[in-house]
Amino acid sequence: MKMQNGKNFLPAIIVLVAVLVILPNCGTAVQPNEVAVIKTMGKITKQLPRGSGFSFKVPFMQSVTKLDMSPVNYEMHFGIGSDSAVTADMQSVGLDATLVYRFTEDGIMNYVTNFTKDSLEKRFRSNTNTCVKDIIGKYSIYDLTSSTIEISGKVQQNLTAKCADMPIEIVSVNISNWDWSQEFDRMIQDTMNATQKEKTAKANVAIAEAEAQKQVAEAKAKLEAEKLNAEAMKVKADAEAYEMRTKNAAIQATLATQRETWAHDEKMKYYEKWDGHLEGASASSFIVTPNYSGLNINTK
Repeated sequence: MKMQNGKNFLPAIIVLVAVLVILPNCGTAVQPNEVAVIKTMGKITKQLPRGSGFSFKVPFMQSVTKLDMSPVNYEMHFGIGSDSAVTADMQSVGLDATLVYRFTEDGIMNYVTNFTKDSLEKRFRSNTNTCVKDIIGKYSIYDLTSSTIEISGKVQQNLTAKCADMPIEIVSVNISNWDWSQEFDRMIQDTMNATQKEKTAKANVAIAEAEAQKQVAEAKAKLEAEKLNAEAMKVKADAEAYEMRTKNAAIQATLATQRETWAHDEKMKYYEKWDGHLEGASASSFIVTPNYSGLNINTK
């Protein structure tokens, strides 16, 4: 009886196991940041757009390949040595950079048909290394730090062209650090020190020249001020002398007028008292006696 019951449960167990195995393979869910394709017996038969949600597939006959459309950070490092980049002036340099790329929605078919994850990453790494070294080779080592943004932009532009047949889009390239040999570090430091000394010497000369020009300007200003002061003093003295002459002339004129007035007043007082006679004189004093001395007259 127990054996019979066990045989009755066996088909149910088989069905349950089949359901548990088959059911998860009957569909797929495409997330908002994903795109996918369905292959039937190895041949692409359907593309699932981004965020399309749950889709059915035939178990064991169909497979699903998904691509995450989120940006991917690719960290790149060049050390000093055989892997280093070489500048236009034949200096070996290292660098650290971060590249960001993402898959394109219309590139899913290209990816599924021509690439695997490993092959795509390998080709992207090779293209990146080639582009970075080509661009750095056009710059002098002295221009790297001042041209970092420009170099990053050119690497992004060249890498976009080089990856045109790949299902990816280059979002950004950011070079964050430069490195070079200790010998070149010392040479840069020596150059900086020499440049600083030269700048300091030029600055001191400029300061001395400015001070000399200042002194000359001050001396000219002082001389001009003294000249103007002397002229001002002369004008003042001339004005005072003119004022004094004018005052003296006015005083002299006043005194002359006063004397004339006094003389006139004295005469008037005299005439007021005069009775018509002259003092100390008689009428005979005014008789004129003819003078005959010049005539020939005989007297008897």
